[in-house]
Amino acid sequence: MARIVVSQLPNARIGILALLITVALVRMLFSLPLPGSYSQTQTANELDLPKLGVLEAHIALQAAVISMESDSLQTETATMAVESGNSTEKPLAETPAVLAKPPPVLVNFTAVRNLSAEHSQHKLDTFSQGTLSPYFENSSCLTYTPLIDKFPAMAHRLSSLDTGRLLTIPKEHFSLVQPPPSIYTFNPANAIEYALLDIKYMFECGPDAKRDIRFSDDCTVNNTMPKPEGYKSPKLQHNLTLAHDSLKSIIKAWSTFSRQHNFIWWMSHGEMLGWFWNGKLLPWDVDLDIQMSTYDLMQLVAFNQTLIDGRFLVDVSPNIFVRSPQELNTIDARLIDSQTGYLVDITGLSLLESSNSLENQTEPDKVKCKSPHTYLLSDILPLHETVLEGIAMWRPRAAISILSREYSEKALYQERYRHVMMNETFVWQNSSSIWESIGDVPLVEEVALSSSSPSAPQEDEDNL
Repeated sequence: MARIVVSQLPNARIGILALLITVALVRMLFSLPLPGSYSQTQTANELDLPKLGVLEAHIALQAAVISMESDSLQTETATMAVESGNSTEKPLAETPAVLAKPPPVLVNFTAVRNLSAEHSQHKLDTFSQGTLSPYFENSSCLTYTPLIDKFPAMAHRLSSLDTGRLLTIPKEHFSLVQPPPSIYTFNPANAIEYALLDIKYMFECGPDAKRDIRFSDDCTVNNTMPKPEGYKSPKLQHNLTLAHDSLKSIIKAWSTFSRQHNFIWWMSHGEMLGWFWNGKLLPWDVDLDIQMSTYDLMQLVAFNQTLIDGRFLVDVSPNIFVRSPQELNTIDARLIDSQTGYLVDITGLSLLESSNSLENQTEPDKVKCKSPHTYLLSDILPLHETVLEGIAMWRPRAAISILSREYSEKALYQERYRHVMMNETFVWQNSSSIWESIGDVPLVEEVALSSSSPSAPQEDEDNL
């Protein structure tokens, strides 16, 4: 009998260990919030300030873990070098930096921001409509001579779309140091913990992934499901009239909502290119992109899962609290039409680490999103109020420069475009200032006007 007990003891220990691991995993899973549940939708004036200390401890813990992993990796590298007899050629101090795991760039919440009133407030200014803004860019951003020659006329045409209002956002609003969202149930530690996992939060449908999977009953391609080997995506199909009506409805509702709650945002990417041509959406553009500061993005958390006008869903990803590029979560938030599934992507811009101290820098301040697109802060500010599809909104100061970098100068002057995924060609009509579809007509030379962000449809980029 004694022999039996002794022989079964290792199995008992394994069983107990397995049980402990299972309990730990269950506790961990239940402690992590589900997508969309890391905060509630109602607002509160009181902040759960004691939890801020938990966040600071969590960040310190992450830094310590990363440091230990880096030290361990360097030690292993040095040991391998000694064993191979190359220790003199590759000393520890010369271990390539790429071997060290870079720490994630996280938002650092603080309860009190020591900002003077002068630097913490938006500044609104005006200039006479119909004249060039004193901040309007010049032709130095261009290299194509015919485009440079047309720049004066181009500048006055674009200024005619502006309302004459300018807005400057405090540099602090792009910093990684931010106050917590104004919601008493917000737990920074849980939010950061979930964000560090980089689990894909938003799921789309369709060959071009331009609709939300939850509100697209007629979707032919479910991007949440693995595709069999040799799978060929069907032809892209969109009711462009329905898509544009949906997108304009989203922006109208969001424009009113954002004014009510003091959110500052501006156009970007595809709709800014459409604005450049004629103040309208590109006819093949079936989603929109807007940007905002880190501060506004953080405060948007208080309205996560809110339905604007009972129809348009505000969906904020918990991954916004990691500002490093994340392959699965480059989009920070979305506005989604629950009736059609069409959506507006929201991305936040944060100061690069070299500028994040908020002190005077010898180099220009740069901001980036998680794609990552990088901009000079002076290219963004001051924002100019303009009109797109009859809706007033802000645009970046150096819109022409940004567009020429993202899409190439060809996108600013070539008057024909073939959308490869739609198998449809569009031609610019000077007489009516609109893009007109001429059907499935191949072109010898095409311009890379993407359907959204400049990195979206690779097929179009190949046609340059």
